[in-house]
Amino acid sequence: MKKKIFNVSLLTFGTMIWGSAFVFQDLGMLYVEPLTFNVFRCFACTIFLIFISFVLGQIKKKKKIKSTLYKLKDLIIGGLIVGVLTGGAIATQQIGISLEGAGKSGFITSLYIILVPLIGLIFGKKVNPFILIAIVFSLTGLFLINYDGSGFNFSEGTWWLLGCALLYALQILAISYYTNKCDSIKLTIVQFLVAGIIEIPFMFIFETPNIQNVMNAIIPILYCGILSSGIGFTIQVYTQKQIEPTIASMIMALESVFAIIFSIIFLGDEYTLKETLGCIAIFVSVIITQLPIDKLKIRRN
Repeated sequence: MKKKIFNVSLLTFGTMIWGSAFVFQDLGMLYVEPLTFNVFRCFACTIFLIFISFVLGQIKKKKKIKSTLYKLKDLIIGGLIVGVLTGGAIATQQIGISLEGAGKSGFITSLYIILVPLIGLIFGKKVNPFILIAIVFSLTGLFLINYDGSGFNFSEGTWWLLGCALLYALQILAISYYTNKCDSIKLTIVQFLVAGIIEIPFMFIFETPNIQNVMNAIIPILYCGILSSGIGFTIQVYTQKQIEPTIASMIMALESVFAIIFSIIFLGDEYTLKETLGCIAIFVSVIITQLPIDKLKIRRN
């Protein structure tokens, strides 16, 4: 029981890190532009995970744990595919945050949880029977967030964030495929390395990176690179093996809630009743997709 409480608490802590990362992503853009932020964030994460991989390798040697053999080809192909999707996702998210702010961005981004089963449905997979209800709640939430009193128009930031949600959904599906073919940490190292590299040319084309500005943004960059991407990922990998999938999914769904809480506390963001109701509707839609359908005797493929 104590071990279960520890694992649940640890995953909740990791989810808090992800939620607070939206605030640091917002703060980072006080000094650098979105793509510049992402490039240095990805490289910070890559270096950190290489260190973690080395440490874990030494532990395995001391404990004489045999490493599972994986094909280098799968690691390279999987890393490239996941890396491209990750690079696109964090780029669109960073731009979306610059336009919408940290709080609302967290909720709109969380819609990837709904898109994952929808994409699976296209390929003939069984999905949560409540998915249609979840879609209604999510669309209602988007309507409330984007309705300005005179009409309903998706803001530019919302479009960027919806693109981010779609890319994250595809990324999750790609990871779920390659994670059984590759070492998880090595796959993530390649993923973030590729994500950082592919954004470099766009950074120089569309932005004007300045090393002094990067140094001014070093705390947000390191927070997102090391804590959010590096430590957050490590916590997720460890705890998901210890906790029931449904409970783990429910906890991770709280990321958007933490995002808006931290944006209010640290950024002083304020939300209208309409926007608050919109965020609640999106959160409800996310929770609905995480209902334990196994208990409904629906077979998963």
